[in-house]
Amino acid sequence: MALEKARVQLLNPDTGAVITEVDILTTGSCVSYVNENATVSDFRGIPAGTTFKEGDNISVSDILDKILYPYEEMEIESVSNAEGKSVSSDTIYYQEKFKTIPSFTFSSKVKVGNIDTLTFTLKRYNNKTGDVKDYTSTIKVTAGYEYLYTQEVKDISDDTSLQLVVTDGTTNIVSPTVEFKFIYPMYVGYCDTNLLLATYEDTRIAIDPHKASEYFNNLIATGSILIDKRIIPEQDLHNIIINDPLITQNRYYPFILYPNEWSKIINILDCNDDIITGSFHYNNELSIKPDNTDVHASQYTVYACKESYNPQLTAVGYITFQFEYGKPSIDYKGKGVPNLTGFNLLNNLPLDLRLEVEKYSDLEEIEYKYDGMVVFVDEYSSYYRYDQKHDLWFSTNQEMLFGNTVPPLELGKDGDTYINLSSGHIYQKYKNIRWEDKGVITVNLSGDILLSIDVWQRGRLYKVGEYVYWNGKYWKALVDTTSEPGTDNTWVETKPTVTQGPQGEPGEAATVEIADVLVTDKDSDANVINLGDKFHARLRFIIPKGEKGAKGDKGDSADIIQFQKEIKELQEKVVELNNKIPTVATADGNTLYFKNDNNQILMKVSISGLGIPIMENGKLNHIDSKSVYLEKVENERYYDIKFMDNK
Repeated sequence: MALEKARVQLLNPDTGAVITEVDILTTGSCVSYVNENATVSDFRGIPAGTTFKEGDNISVSDILDKILYPYEEMEIESVSNAEGKSVSSDTIYYQEKFKTIPSFTFSSKVKVGNIDTLTFTLKRYNNKTGDVKDYTSTIKVTAGYEYLYTQEVKDISDDTSLQLVVTDGTTNIVSPTVEFKFIYPMYVGYCDTNLLLATYEDTRIAIDPHKASEYFNNLIATGSILIDKRIIPEQDLHNIIINDPLITQNRYYPFILYPNEWSKIINILDCNDDIITGSFHYNNELSIKPDNTDVHASQYTVYACKESYNPQLTAVGYITFQFEYGKPSIDYKGKGVPNLTGFNLLNNLPLDLRLEVEKYSDLEEIEYKYDGMVVFVDEYSSYYRYDQKHDLWFSTNQEMLFGNTVPPLELGKDGDTYINLSSGHIYQKYKNIRWEDKGVITVNLSGDILLSIDVWQRGRLYKVGEYVYWNGKYWKALVDTTSEPGTDNTWVETKPTVTQGPQGEPGEAATVEIADVLVTDKDSDANVINLGDKFHARLRFIIPKGEKGAKGDKGDSADIIQFQKEIKELQEKVVELNNKIPTVATADGNTLYFKNDNNQILMKVSISGLGIPIMENGKLNHIDSKSVYLEKVENERYYDIKFMDNK
């Protein structure tokens, strides 16, 4: 049953005047809706938490309209570019500088909401001058349907942006931006480098900017198949190669030619991703005319390869150019040429000639080093890896070697570590020129494993807990001290132990031989020289010439056979002194200490009663001595070789 309609008059309570007649079933624009309970959620344009109080004067009609006819926003679905292609996001189009984009129709598809009157404004921004021009129109549309907006755009010759703004009186929406940028072109291709180069007074061969400018301008003007123009922004260029250049016999050189508005190249890679920047000539002073007019000439940079290829065979594969955006770059000075094989399977390395240098010092000359770069140094027959964080080169082929003797020089490479299982000493090879004793593996009385125990040094302050080696013993500092170990209670002796390693190969017996004894007129030339090596010592004694003595009685002839027998017996005893031949000498006051590779004192040379320091500028000082003899030092394992007055 249909509801009956009833009309009522609404009167002013003070005057009795009729305000309006109301159909209470259908309309009531002057009837307020009152409800002080807050809404619990957003609904049809009424936000959550809304209340309707008596004084708000919100009509029942408005509430019903919001519920039955909710607001629907319009939507820009797409816009078109100068070529009529649809785009749905901000887009940049590049055009060659000093060219013109002819007039075209800008269009946009708009999905209309529930409001049927829209205002369209196309904004044209001149990005060079900052000027803005608006094209505005108000159009009656059909709610809920799609509308195609169009607007003519006049010629564009400067950097320009277009954007559409649409409003329905409630909200505004904007379209994606269509931007047009005018740039200088860049070029890639092949060139005859011989026509670009010049030899300068310093014998340097480099690109002559005048020759190069004339050459490339001619290629551009004639539309040569050797050159390919690209209208692109600054970016890394991948897989750059000329397609089907139709070359038969000539050999040409890959090149890139780009405006100086771009950043400079930081790397050029060949088809194997090997850095080959060093194999390119470089010049940034070329004057190039992209449109064949002097008016629009601009400064360009060229990189032309030093290696030639037959483009028809496409032997080069492709080249990648990497730019250092926003940073200045200088000409690359490292080594490197494009290659065809790509990888050294023997060494598991790319074939980039920068990955091999002649001398260690050449590593510092490599520019554009990258973290983890590995280079082989011929001088030391070793590989080195670059640590970019610390700007240092580290040997990568380090090995741990073992033996029962001091490591021979020919063993190992730079950075290798060697452990003498007999003595516990640790050695590290330094640049293939020597083994450095880094200390000894020891275990103190507390069971601590210690490495690199240094010899005690006079005058140095040692902190509590530090370990030193002195007088054939290991010591631990009980307090901070400068005292000599063993002379007071600031040190305590600790007994190191090492694990016995496997039996090594029989070593060569050490020998000691008195080569000769020379007499010098200059007392300052007195010295003891080892003419042999650390395994076969041949000692030459140089002693000052004494005063002429009285003539003695005639002696008997020397028994040569007996003398040789005694020498042989002495040498046989010396054989037992394996690894006890002095190889290091240090001076302290009037004493010269001879030590072995384990830093143990084997002999010391002292001067009795003269009070003159024995060493000065690496030689014995003035010593008024006339005889030499060996004396066993009581309770010690070494001898004194004493220079004494004949008196």
